[in-house]
Amino acid sequence: AGKQVVGGVKSFKPLDDSATATNACTAADAWTEDGCRRILPDASVVYTEAVHSVKPRFVTFPEDATINTTHSLAPSSGLGTPTGEAYCGTPFSIDFKDAEPVLVSCGVWVIERTWKVQPHYADCGEGFDAAYPDSLTETRVQNITVEDLFPPQFIQTPAEDQFVHFLSDYGPSATGVPLVEDIATHPDMAALNLVSYPVKLEYADVAFDFHSDAQSCSEGLAAVTRRWTTRDHCETTATWEQVVRVQHPRSQGGIGEIGNATQ
Repeated sequence: AGKQVVGGVKSFKPLDDSATATNACTAADAWTEDGCRRILPDASVVYTEAVHSVKPRFVTFPEDATINTTHSLAPSSGLGTPTGEAYCGTPFSIDFKDAEPVLVSCGVWVIERTWKVQPHYADCGEGFDAAYPDSLTETRVQNITVEDLFPPQFIQTPAEDQFVHFLSDYGPSATGVPLVEDIATHPDMAALNLVSYPVKLEYADVAFDFHSDAQSCSEGLAAVTRRWTTRDHCETTATWEQVVRVQHPRSQGGIGEIGNATQ
């Protein structure tokens, strides 16, 4: 694209690819900036400026990246930001836009981040923008892979070691149920729903230890090791264990009330 300044009035014309930085502008011209115009000190001078070669370009560009869901999506978090340059001090900006995440496998998403470098020619007029909408813009794509490698977490648990009465219910309704959540994620990821829901919670009583009379009053007639397991949609798991001790009848002042013996 090209532009001509005649007595302060702008008109535009296309330029071919032979336009070079040498004939675009030189420091000796001592032009001053006025929006998208360059005006000679003597505005009555007719001068045609070739702007074809002032198109900004990327100088450095960040690599594709793989991060986990605890990571921020901000470029400043280590994902990187491109740098650019433009001939003859043309003002320009570098911006990006993220596409919607694409699920490639369970717990793995790819986000296409499109970077754009373009000059500040917002006030050049509709004629210029309509004729050359992309001629001064360069775009490149950075791929960001997001992995959910973290299991759900136990964020609230009942007592880790507790007693229940002899012959009473010792199931979760009596001993408590932990609260779990898939919270190992940065707010940026949560906003995009990059979590492996749903989360499941289950338990199994994996060990039963019966104590001798000498131990039964202090450590319980029996100790049950209960293992809780939580898993997300991708089968990533975490476990937590509690010990449920059955009191000896003598230590509770008599035989306990018979309750529901289901787990």
